[in-house]
Amino acid sequence: MQHFEQIFANRSILITGGAGYIGRVTKAMFEFWGCTVWILDDLSGSARPKDTKHFIEGSILDLELLDNLFSERHFDAVVHLAGKINVGESVEKPEEYWLHNVVGTERLITSMPEDGCILFASSAAVYGNSTKRVKETDTCIPTSPYGWGKLKAEEIIQNSPQRSICYRLFNVSGAIQTPTTPFELIGEEHDPETHLIPRVIQQHLNGNPFSIFGDTHSTPDGTCIREYIHVLDVVHAFKQGLIRLWSDSASLQQHSAFNLSSGAGLSVLDVINTIDSVGQSLGHSPIQYHFTEARTGDPSRIAGDISAAYVQLDWKPEYSQIHRIVNSTWHHQLSLQRLVTPTHVHNSKKI
Repeated sequence: MQHFEQIFANRSILITGGAGYIGRVTKAMFEFWGCTVWILDDLSGSARPKDTKHFIEGSILDLELLDNLFSERHFDAVVHLAGKINVGESVEKPEEYWLHNVVGTERLITSMPEDGCILFASSAAVYGNSTKRVKETDTCIPTSPYGWGKLKAEEIIQNSPQRSICYRLFNVSGAIQTPTTPFELIGEEHDPETHLIPRVIQQHLNGNPFSIFGDTHSTPDGTCIREYIHVLDVVHAFKQGLIRLWSDSASLQQHSAFNLSSGAGLSVLDVINTIDSVGQSLGHSPIQYHFTEARTGDPSRIAGDISAAYVQLDWKPEYSQIHRIVNSTWHHQLSLQRLVTPTHVHNSKKI
């Protein structure tokens, strides 16, 4: 069997939304594995990349731009990460989320060659609220406009002629050292930051207590239960997915969906206690928090069955222990504030 680096060598990949968190990690790793990576991003939620050689500033809503892009360049695959990601904001701005996440996906698919391949970053939000560990075959009943939009985007992709994989991502977290620059970290840098782990750390470093949304959920400690996955595990799943899509095997499905998570549910308080423990080991004071009202559209628990990815993609989460995720995020957030030289963070060279 060919080594994956031979399969990846000289491939050309387009990443929509590639200037964002997952996109920057994906770009770094794919280039390390031998690909030429192009980025298409409207920079609405990200900073301009330092390396602009293969960067195109633009939106997936711009059909003319997309048509020109695919007519002028050949891509072996598209990794579709572009879209809006804030569940709470989607409740306030449902039309805006539908436009970017659904209409944008439809225009991307319309412009792509019919013999193309696409990996789509969907979300566990498509499942809604479930008391059981969800499988890809389970009925999806989202509880937010964000979740409904992701589900509709999946439907558009799965009804398209392109070969595809939709990854239902749980909470993607953590940071990595770049493969070629030992002390440069890539992690979450949303503005504003809405994801739990970096937000708790940012609030703490700024001297502010953290607000937990709700303590009356139907869970053991009253706070929401979620599963987390290290961003590097996600990129390795992308790698395995592309190997599958590029396979000549006629037995493979044209369209597939896979859950990506750690397989271990944690409450918000579990995560905050880990953040507190790691922070104190680095010399920081205890995390302060208080409770506020639960957010509309927030399910009490989401937990995923990842056996399909294990069996069909030969993938499993190797870096998604919560302590490892939190430790890397602490070092990344501290490096952003120039407080410490980053050390003891997962080194992405070890693949």
